[in-house]
Amino acid sequence: MRLSQIAVKKPVTISMIFTGILIFGLLAFSALKLDILPEAEYPSLTVVTVLPGASSEDVEQQVTKLLEKQLAGVPKIKSLKSVSKENVSFIMLEFNFGTVIGDATNDVRDRIGPVKKILPSYAYDPLILKVDSSMVPVMMYGVSAKESAPGLAKIIDDRIEGRLKQVDGIGGLITLAAPKREIEIIVDPIKLRSSGISVAMIAKLLETQNISVPGGSIKTGGMDLSVRVPAEFESVDEIGEIQIPARDGSMVKLSSLAEIRDKLKDQDLSVRAEGKTMAVIMTQKQSGANTLEVAQNIKAAMEEIRKNVPADVVIEELNDASEVINLSISNLGTTAAYAMIFVILVILFFLREWRGSLIITLTIPFSLIIGLIFMYVCGYTINIFSLMALSITLGMVVDNTVVVFENITRHIEEGARPAEAAIFGAGEMTSAISASTLTTIAVFIPLAFVSGIVGLLFKQLAFVASITIAASLLVSLSLAPMLSSVLMKRKIKEKKHGFLYNLSEKLFVFVENLYKSLLGLNIRFRWFVVIAVAAVFFFTVKAGLSTGTDYIPEFDMGDIVATAELESSVDAEQSEAVARKIEEIVKRNVDEKDIRTYYTITGQTDNGLLSMFGFSEGKNIATIMAKIVNRNQRSYHIKTVAAKIRKEVEEIPEVVSFNMTAGSLLQSAMLGSSKPIEIKIKGNDLKKLAETGDKLQKVLEEQPYLQDVESTVDRGKPEVTVKFDRVKLARLGINAGMAALAVRESLYGADSGNYKQDNDEYDIVIRYDKE
Repeated sequence: MRLSQIAVKKPVTISMIFTGILIFGLLAFSALKLDILPEAEYPSLTVVTVLPGASSEDVEQQVTKLLEKQLAGVPKIKSLKSVSKENVSFIMLEFNFGTVIGDATNDVRDRIGPVKKILPSYAYDPLILKVDSSMVPVMMYGVSAKESAPGLAKIIDDRIEGRLKQVDGIGGLITLAAPKREIEIIVDPIKLRSSGISVAMIAKLLETQNISVPGGSIKTGGMDLSVRVPAEFESVDEIGEIQIPARDGSMVKLSSLAEIRDKLKDQDLSVRAEGKTMAVIMTQKQSGANTLEVAQNIKAAMEEIRKNVPADVVIEELNDASEVINLSISNLGTTAAYAMIFVILVILFFLREWRGSLIITLTIPFSLIIGLIFMYVCGYTINIFSLMALSITLGMVVDNTVVVFENITRHIEEGARPAEAAIFGAGEMTSAISASTLTTIAVFIPLAFVSGIVGLLFKQLAFVASITIAASLLVSLSLAPMLSSVLMKRKIKEKKHGFLYNLSEKLFVFVENLYKSLLGLNIRFRWFVVIAVAAVFFFTVKAGLSTGTDYIPEFDMGDIVATAELESSVDAEQSEAVARKIEEIVKRNVDEKDIRTYYTITGQTDNGLLSMFGFSEGKNIATIMAKIVNRNQRSYHIKTVAAKIRKEVEEIPEVVSFNMTAGSLLQSAMLGSSKPIEIKIKGNDLKKLAETGDKLQKVLEEQPYLQDVESTVDRGKPEVTVKFDRVKLARLGINAGMAALAVRESLYGADSGNYKQDNDEYDIVIRYDKE
């Protein structure tokens, strides 16, 4: 018994089945999560290792090369790249698609284990990061204060981060540029030398004088009491009272050898938003969490937080990833709704009667609902690719029902009863529409098996489109025949039609006669038709070959990201001065009323956090980010503004290279941080590589169709080299390693434990005055 026959004979059962599909579909739709892109776990890992106070050359020699050699043997690795920057090493491992990242992470961790023992003692443990969509910050906030500025880091830690960690869906919090308190001991090198005291001696002594030791327990008077020996500093002044033995046997107070400063820690990173210096809080969602819900929860939490912080603390929203999702999904959803309405109107226009139009129209929602159920079962999200799949199939899902209904109508017009016409009409078309549906699905399915990033992004589109089209076949062979048997009436006599029907009938007859005439001409002048078709084909192919190609179309979401690089010897303060100039250029070229927010990031983090998020960082690098109103609220394109800004920034003499992305951060996220065109130069001599790169860069910069040309060679910055006389060191009873460590401790600083106050800990650092 065919499906159409079962549907016609058991209309109640079919009605119940499709009612269940409708209810389950609505529940599935309400449970589906919204996101901008499909959740994807890219087959890559990044190993980040921090080496505080080290130059890029030292990082490469002491960390990167050791790890590279060990990681090169990780199974299923496709490529391995490394970047050595000041203070931090990045090693990017790309694996073959299909690799289980969890297993790859374990392999990398096992390989790193033995190398930890030979890394410098002051190097941080290597950190393994997975690259997935949850790394992108959901919300970014700027926090600034006036009177409360010295304690801002504590306010952020206690009152802001503490509350945000309780928000459902929060996966991680990252705080940048928060001014942290530290106890800095600036020693006088002349006084140290005269008394025979070293920085290492002071650091060791402070550690032994600033301890809290459990002393066991004692029993007395029938009680068991625990014993604790608190010997921690109770005040900053107490640190200066510590007695240090000098070379001559006398005791010297630390305060007579050094200046004790209770201050905010010097930072190489500065963040300014709309002219104010502030700290930045970036929030990440948990993998699989609904971005929109997480963003809403964060905003609600921030409203509570604003009421519980000091009045002078200002919390400003810098970026909201959910806004792009809302706008993109809303636009695509609106487009799909208009498409659906247009399809229904077209059906109604050609059928010119409500029963048939209703039967065919119902194919659309039920096919889409089955597609939504499939998305829910597979754990997909509503994103631009899944919505694109539903939009593409809107016009396709009615094809099968139109064919079936047309054949049912033919049988009714020939005198058959509606039930019989529904059974035979649908049955006769089963093979034809099944073959047609399979050929359509065959177009989409290969997209799901494409390797690389394309496969990850288009997998959902392929499967959702295929399932929705397959669902239309099921609907056309079950629901359509059942409704036809119930709604359609047997033709007894010629029905009288109204004015609109008769008018449209004249139009259809005219078009039909015109087509017959053209068909006759085509048959009469066969060779002319062949030549004309060949010419059209030729020019179509030519136009296709000459049309530009791109990975995704350009978006104008009002995002501007500009990165300026200065000479390598420039410090963060000079970079910030240039950033302010670029801020003025941005404000000069964009209408003030159109600027929603802008902020600048200059300098670098201690642990390479900005690089992990795709930002360039360094003491000589300034990044300016601006968000302007949506395209429908302004008359100009973002690219026009970007061209003006680029022209003015390139005229700033301090700027060595300049890069700008204008349009959408979504596009940057999909394309990655790499350039569209990359030329790789390989060799073993870094100096020759740099020279060749400079020559090639100059040639490329002269090409009118290229912009933002840059070289990735890090030449380092001017440095002071300290070389020891090993003979003299031997006479003093020390070796080169001890002397080198003394230099590091004197200039970079020696950690000497923590100063505790009110359950918080602050670093105690000993160093020479940098001035």
